[in-house]
Amino acid sequence: REPFFFDSEIIEIGALKLNAQLEVVDEFKTFIRPVFYPVMNGDVVRLTKIRPQELEGAPDFPAAYRAFRDWCGEECCLCAWGTDDIPALLDNLIMHGLETEDFPCYDLQRIYDQQVAHGNRQWALSAALEKLEISPIGQAHDALNDALNTVQVCKALDMERGLQEYTEPERREKRARRGIGSMDMVLLSEILE
Repeated sequence: REPFFFDSEIIEIGALKLNAQLEVVDEFKTFIRPVFYPVMNGDVVRLTKIRPQELEGAPDFPAAYRAFRDWCGEECCLCAWGTDDIPALLDNLIMHGLETEDFPCYDLQRIYDQQVAHGNRQWALSAALEKLEISPIGQAHDALNDALNTVQVCKALDMERGLQEYTEPERREKRARRGIGSMDMVLLSEILE
């Protein structure tokens, strides 16, 4: 295996399972005890509002990921806001010696850009909410709240068309997030049936 730079240890997973009408049918949230970066960066604490004490009794990544995959079920695709979360997930799987999976993944920010913004650039979730005149739910940078806000944006899009027209974005060499981070996901478990 080729060595690589590991800069995004996941400390939180928040995910929503949606039906074909983009209604939330289930939710998943867990903190994860970091092992590679056990001391939290102060910027991460300020951004996520997660205190180190909250992670002390949390499961390690392998246990949290197994619980997440069990919750996902066999027939699902992963959708995230932007290009950071899926590569970070794959990096964490590799670093923990877990098998990487080949599940369909979509960057919902790309669909938003194609249908609404037409800027061919990255958009903050907060900027998308503001442009669509949607009130945000909860504290930003909480994985489950970010997933809930991503669903709000999805409901303003033509997701069926967006997923049909989806093309794989060019691979980016650098990810914006550094250090310990959280992962928010929206699972579209029944949209692709």
